[in-house]
Amino acid sequence: FLLTSSQTTSSINYFINTAGIPKCCMSTKANIPPRILAKVQRYEVQLSNGACDVAALVLHVKNFKRPICANLKVKAMLQRIQQRKRRSHHK
Repeated sequence: FLLTSSQTTSSINYFINTAGIPKCCMSTKANIPPRILAKVQRYEVQLSNGACDVAALVLHVKNFKRPICANLKVKAMLQRIQQRKRRSHHK
C-alpha cells in the first residue's frame, strides 16, 4: 500500500477556511501507514462538540500540502512512533 502526497490530498476531506469559518475534517481515515506517521510534524485534536461535527486527529505531515484527517485511535500509534524517534535521537 503506497500513499503518495497527491493521493493523501485527495483522500482527506478538509473544509477550507474562506470567510472566517473554522477548518474542519469532514471525515477521517483509520489506516495511516507507519511511515507516514513517522513524518508527522505536529497534530491537533478536533472535537465534535465545537464548530466541527467530526472528532478527528489532524496530522500535519512533512512535504504534504494539506493535513490528514485521521481517526482518533491513530493517536496511540502516532505517540509510540514519536517516542521511538525521540529515543533513537538520544542514543
